[in-house]
Amino acid sequence: MLTVKGGGKVALGNPPSAPELDWVVLVSGSGEATILNAINDFKTVITDDFVPSYIDKNQKALAINAARHQNKFAAAEHIYDGASGSFDLVLTTLTETDGESSYRLLINDKKIGEVTNPETKTDYGRVPHTFKGVTLNSGDTIRIEFNTASNGKIPEGDAFAFARGRWQSVAIQTPTSSKDEN
Repeated sequence: MLTVKGGGKVALGNPPSAPELDWVVLVSGSGEATILNAINDFKTVITDDFVPSYIDKNQKALAINAARHQNKFAAAEHIYDGASGSFDLVLTTLTETDGESSYRLLINDKKIGEVTNPETKTDYGRVPHTFKGVTLNSGDTIRIEFNTASNGKIPEGDAFAFARGRWQSVAIQTPTSSKDEN
């Protein structure tokens, strides 16, 4: 087994010379991560500013009913109870062919950053969005705000279909570098 330190390019060796043999490289991290599941660990925010979300059991995600709420945001929150420190937060969202939803990360009502899903040709591809160097203290509120969005490409009735802003989780992990970039 080869062990390497991240942060640069690393030669992994040559594949087997026999064409009938498969070659697999396992890349794993040594850092620990806490995974917060959107469905189980976050509570929907109920205010006039946000529409309700629902649980998409098939995709194991939180989502918005786009038939009822177009171009609207929903929000979900989690009260952090872990150790204080600086972490990389990785929000895992799902792509949708009918729109590119946006996602905001807030800590204690302070916006840390915003990301938008990439355009895609396949539904439900998992996309990790990393927010680096986020300071968390026990008792802080982590909020994810997410929206419905249409790219005007998928006809639906007299209009176009909307993506439902689906997302699955937030991973809280040891920073991978000291650079602060989103």
